[in-house]
Amino acid sequence: MPPTKTLSKSRRFFRFLLTLTIVTVLAYIGGSYFSPIFDHFKNLDYTPPANIEKIMQRVNFTERGQAIFKASRPALEESAAFNQHCKSHNPDTPVLGCYTNQRVYLYNIKSDELPNIVESTAAHETLHAAWSRLPIWEQLRLSDELKKVYEAHKDVLAAEISNYPDDFVLDELHSRIGTEIADLPPILEQHYAKYFKDQDAVVAFYNSYSEPFLALSQQIKTLTKQIVDQKRSLDQNTSTYYANLQNLNQRIDEFNRCATSETCVSQNPTQFQRQHDQLVAEQLELTADFNSLNAEIQTYNQLVNSYNQNILHSKTLERAVNSNKAPKNI
Repeated sequence: MPPTKTLSKSRRFFRFLLTLTIVTVLAYIGGSYFSPIFDHFKNLDYTPPANIEKIMQRVNFTERGQAIFKASRPALEESAAFNQHCKSHNPDTPVLGCYTNQRVYLYNIKSDELPNIVESTAAHETLHAAWSRLPIWEQLRLSDELKKVYEAHKDVLAAEISNYPDDFVLDELHSRIGTEIADLPPILEQHYAKYFKDQDAVVAFYNSYSEPFLALSQQIKTLTKQIVDQKRSLDQNTSTYYANLQNLNQRIDEFNRCATSETCVSQNPTQFQRQHDQLVAEQLELTADFNSLNAEIQTYNQLVNSYNQNILHSKTLERAVNSNKAPKNI
């Protein structure tokens, strides 16, 4: 027999690395392309609970969107359980839901003033699950479009996106743009149509629950300006009133001293009467200024009261969506 050739250690190691690389790449590609199949088989023995079924129907997922949502085993949880799964780094920053360990968790927010908030959150978190299933080249293809939309809507997206690390920004943009921004470029419309039968309706969910926050914020901003302006006017008018009052009282004292000596009356009774009438007229005018000042004070107090009520209302809504501030069960 001819002698058999043996591979050197370095060649065997190179072949091992090559094989490992090929297997890894194929596994990644397989995970991306075959995730619909994996989700399908994962969902064969899964029946969503009634509360999840209701959310799923209201969001109106496509078949693919519904499969991803169900495969993520969504759970609608009260604060204690939710906080175990979705941890906020800042207790004052509300977390409405999260996608972690391939599962979707939703905070069970109970507020009649915030309709559709759970449905909007469910759609948002499902898009995180969808993003994780996209191959890298598809993520790159969508990235340019997501960045363009971000630049066009920076005024509403920048504040929230700034809280995320750089390697998570595109993932978060993908979820936010898909659930918060209507009238998208064709590439993104076609993309989101894979998951939602009506993406505009999903955006309407977001608008309906965010509107009370925006309205309160605008009202507080308007009231703050009105209070500042009213305070400035009130301070100025108060200062003017007391200066005029002091001046009038001094002149009345002088007039009275003159009157008691009877010198002013005897020397020029007509001028004396004129001075008297002028002082009476100024008294009446100052009384009107005093009443006007009181009215300004009432207006100022009403503005402050409205401001405090709006702040209280805002804090009530913030507590409703913040699982960290939910009342603890005793």
